[in-house]
Amino acid sequence: SPISGNLMSTAAATLATVSFGVVTPSANSALNPGLDIIGWQSTATTGVRDSWLTRFAINVTGSVAKTDLQNFRLIIGSTTVATVASMDDNGYVTFVPATPFKMTGSPTVKVMVDVVGGASKNFTLKFKSKTDVGLVDSQYNVGFLPSDTLSDLTGFQQTIIGGTMTVQKDST
Repeated sequence: SPISGNLMSTAAATLATVSFGVVTPSANSALNPGLDIIGWQSTATTGVRDSWLTRFAINVTGSVAKTDLQNFRLIIGSTTVATVASMDDNGYVTFVPATPFKMTGSPTVKVMVDVVGGASKNFTLKFKSKTDVGLVDSQYNVGFLPSDTLSDLTGFQQTIIGGTMTVQKDST
């Protein structure tokens, strides 16, 4: 039935929490291209109770082209939670698990990427908003934000080394 009258009561609840630790890797001015490069990594400490991760959208900034970084993987602990082939036209890589992923304890959260091009270019993985991390309290089924500031969640610039080419005269 609809609420009527001028007296209504409310309730208060303490929601789950998630805070991220120090972001790695540190700045790198000589990143070798390759497969399975850690682009962003941190420890996620859960508090009060477990929570569900429903989305994780990280933004790629820098001078790399969209095709230079491929095959993004979100790994929590030892579980590959979601994969994305490439960033979108706005530079976002949005991971959406097939089912919400249960966050418990203090797992390592990392974004792996294949660096397949971009000689002498750079990139940084970061969040533009705390809403880029979708978290839901496991008991109350209510969304909440990580407790970190945006600057705490920003990765460090990775600069891909310039390519080299050697030309030799055939001795025959």
